[in-house]
Amino acid sequence: MYNNIDFALSALVIEVVLLATFCLSNRFMNASSRIYRSMVVAVMLVTVLDIVSVLLHDPAIPGRLGLLYVFASLYLFVSNGIKVLFYLYFMTIIRQEGLTRYDRTLTITASGAYALLILPSFLTHAVFYFDDALVYTRGPLFIIPYVISLVLVGSLLYFVCKNRSRLTKLQFQLNFISIFLVAFANINQTFVSGFLMASFAMSLVLVIIYLTLENPTRYYDQVLKCPNDEALRQTILDRVKGRQAFLAVIVRIEEYGYINQVYGAERSNPILTDLVSTLKSAAGFQAVYHLHDANFALIIEPRKLEELCKTVHLDYPKTYVLDDHETMVTPFLFAASYPDVVSASREVIDIIQYVTTRSDALKKGGQIAATPELVTSMYHEATINQAVSRAIEHGNLEVYFQPIHDQEAGRVTGAEALARIDDPRAGIISPQEFIPLAEQNERVIEIGTSCFEQVCEFLASDAAVRFDISFIDFNLSAVDCRDPTLAHRLLAQMDRHGIPHDMLRFEVKEEGLLDDVFVSNLTRLHDAGCEFVIDDFGTGISNITHLVELPYRYVKIDKLFLWQAFEDERAMIVLRHAIGMMRDMGRTVLVGGVETEEQHRLLLDLGIVLQQGFFFSEPVTREDFIEFLEKHHSTLSTTPTHPRLGL
Repeated sequence: MYNNIDFALSALVIEVVLLATFCLSNRFMNASSRIYRSMVVAVMLVTVLDIVSVLLHDPAIPGRLGLLYVFASLYLFVSNGIKVLFYLYFMTIIRQEGLTRYDRTLTITASGAYALLILPSFLTHAVFYFDDALVYTRGPLFIIPYVISLVLVGSLLYFVCKNRSRLTKLQFQLNFISIFLVAFANINQTFVSGFLMASFAMSLVLVIIYLTLENPTRYYDQVLKCPNDEALRQTILDRVKGRQAFLAVIVRIEEYGYINQVYGAERSNPILTDLVSTLKSAAGFQAVYHLHDANFALIIEPRKLEELCKTVHLDYPKTYVLDDHETMVTPFLFAASYPDVVSASREVIDIIQYVTTRSDALKKGGQIAATPELVTSMYHEATINQAVSRAIEHGNLEVYFQPIHDQEAGRVTGAEALARIDDPRAGIISPQEFIPLAEQNERVIEIGTSCFEQVCEFLASDAAVRFDISFIDFNLSAVDCRDPTLAHRLLAQMDRHGIPHDMLRFEVKEEGLLDDVFVSNLTRLHDAGCEFVIDDFGTGISNITHLVELPYRYVKIDKLFLWQAFEDERAMIVLRHAIGMMRDMGRTVLVGGVETEEQHRLLLDLGIVLQQGFFFSEPVTREDFIEFLEKHHSTLSTTPTHPRLGL
């Protein structure tokens, strides 16, 4: 009997300290945390009942039989109920999308069976009873509650193994340790009834869980005193499981990255602290979550959005003085509504991540609330990004060629190389879709390297020689041109294939001319014999000094100028003068987007001999481009007689 009390008293001390520590330190509660708290309370109750049951063996206590039945019934029911809580706790971690019907059926059935078997035992003597000497005696069905407990533990073990890939290594290991301890205590209680240590074993399990899975620092940002991104994920999962409507509000300070870089984290932290204070005052402590840097998220009731916006607008913009320099910051707010716009926890998390990376574009567009169209666009971007990754990894990048017709030569003398992705899932994707995203994700250099290799291979082929191809225009993105190694890499690829440098003309956007590294790369390529073309002339923000001084030879007039010239006389005047200005400066003008006979003839009248567009051919594969050259190489007519070649 002494051993029983000794283990029980030790367990009680552990449980009291554990519950106090958990309640005082745990600033964030999710579904698993609430179940954990219930487990601690239940184990504590079992320990107390265990101690009281031992003390009731004193013969001097009046009405001892009735008290023995009450406390023994409660003890057995609660101790077995802990196995249900234990099952629910770990299944909540495993089933991130919510408990299944099987889980609910199993736990309700187990709880009901415990109640029906144990609680009426003072009448039925089915599970236990006290004999004439008031000695605890097992009834004929005593084994059934233990079998039910083992079914719960066995089911949990099965699902842990089945869902191993969804668990972290620590979660997987802790599941096994905890299951072993509970199973051991259960078996020990079944066959060694005089040695009660179930509550002590459970106390050890709870301590292990607290120090690992329920560690408060896991969910809390100690610096800013608010829950972190992991706590946010748990909150979203719980809300969606409970089908509770809410708004996920993303708050971001755009200027913080620059401020942090210039002044350091210690000097810039007060900016974040002030923002957290403002957000807490408007939405409450539990509603504010720190994601990273100056990115926060709030989970609030839809009706609180107006109050939140009002509070933020009253406090901001706010000016900070850092090293005698005034810096003004203004938070950007964006709201996504569940379930009106986003309908799953994954969608809520995805749109939060999307906004933190694309807030500048949303801010410029004046968009402050998610729409179904934005969600569709977000997932379309994700599809394109995945296709880009697959294309780079598996070689699904392909170069298409769009012929450039030279009126003086009476034939096609070159082409523009255009990247395409032929993805097995998304189909053929044009560069207008994937290049901007690849630039954001810094994958565009890999794309450019692969495509340039294909261009070099074509220029070194017999077909290029046979059809007297003089040049290929290759587009360089702004990200490409800001890479200091660009010129060296391109020249090395050309030299490896033995291609004369003047066979490559690099098309660049005029706004890129504002960047010194950009200009340095182009100058080095030009000095090595390459030509470059200012693409989409007239649509950028180029520096007039660069347009005058840089040694470029070709200018490509944007197709919008050509198309608009047929609708607006003022646009026609601009087109004529732009062509005249470039020709007066000694530049050769190329016009793209030529689609009709009328456009073609107008450009000829304006003296434009280099033309490109669907009037001659759409962009085609290398094989189709060679076929095109075979059919029309000897044709001197400027009007194509072939049907358009499709993509």
